[in-house]
Amino acid sequence: MWVKFGNDLVIGLYSDMDYGYIGTEIDPIGEDAMYLPEGLSKCVQNIIDVCGCTYRSFSGEVAAVHENSITITPATDSTEIKSADSIVVSVTEYTKVFDNKTLEEITTKDIPVGTTIEITYDGNIEESYPAGIPGATMVRAFR
Repeated sequence: MWVKFGNDLVIGLYSDMDYGYIGTEIDPIGEDAMYLPEGLSKCVQNIIDVCGCTYRSFSGEVAAVHENSITITPATDSTEIKSADSIVVSVTEYTKVFDNKTLEEITTKDIPVGTTIEITYDGNIEESYPAGIPGATMVRAFR
């Protein structure tokens, strides 16, 4: 589960491994971001679930690239594959698109078809074909 606080801090909450992001930089030991011990992580997760400010992430393969969107095929082990076998992800001015290796910001044109990407979004998927995610928060490309 991903939780966004303000414009720069995104925290990953998991039962046994918690770490944060400052912008797009990973901070695995929590020096600059936030580290939550397992018990506190579960407590925060419960509070966040009630408030409804959670984010979801899933991986998939790029099927087509457009200027303001990416069409992907969700990974077979993702929950999203149960909703649709093809999803168009809208990329807005608020979407952070970056290369996983360099952490440099890139554009959709820099992502070739066949690339594995991770999408972070608010959990809403439009019921259409192909399905749609109106505005992803983060797109991470594994080029």
